[in-house]
Amino acid sequence: MTEQEKKPGIKRGANLGGVRTFEDLRQRSVVDPESGCWHVAGYRRPGAVEVWCAALGASVNLPTLIAVLKTGARAEKGSTWRPICGNFDCGNPQHRKLTPLGDVLRAAAKDRPRGVQFRMRIAKTMRAKEGSRYCPQARAEILASPESAPALAERYGLTASAIRKIRAGRLWRDAAPASSIFNLAGKIL
Repeated sequence: MTEQEKKPGIKRGANLGGVRTFEDLRQRSVVDPESGCWHVAGYRRPGAVEVWCAALGASVNLPTLIAVLKTGARAEKGSTWRPICGNFDCGNPQHRKLTPLGDVLRAAAKDRPRGVQFRMRIAKTMRAKEGSRYCPQARAEILASPESAPALAERYGLTASAIRKIRAGRLWRDAAPASSIFNLAGKIL
């Protein structure tokens, strides 16, 4: 049992019919007298709390629930009700502000560990294949060419650094090392 579940004031195991009003939400919360935060008891996953919303007939996260209770509908696409108190599990409507989603994501990116930021940037690069200048023929020509990196960079519209990385095998690989068991076997044999 977690610390949140041990605290008094939370009804557990009863069918409460879902959240219909802010009072319902407050009753499912532990109210912090100092900050005024309502720490909502619900299904917890990293960075979010989900609660059954009677109006939608579904389990939703707190920003969606706050939007439905305040406006009667979900927040517009590209915006969210972020907690200005900094507690993701706070259900107090006075602690929530309608904010563009981009601002929330930028603020969250600054708090991520450096390794996570790096992996996300790599994933974004891998998804951007359509606008990529990658061409298998160009890669083969760059690898076979005796020209300097700056000369090749000018011809292909790349940077000299990119040409050097292609030649070193750190960019535009045929396949990532050991990305497939067949690729791995091909390298060994």
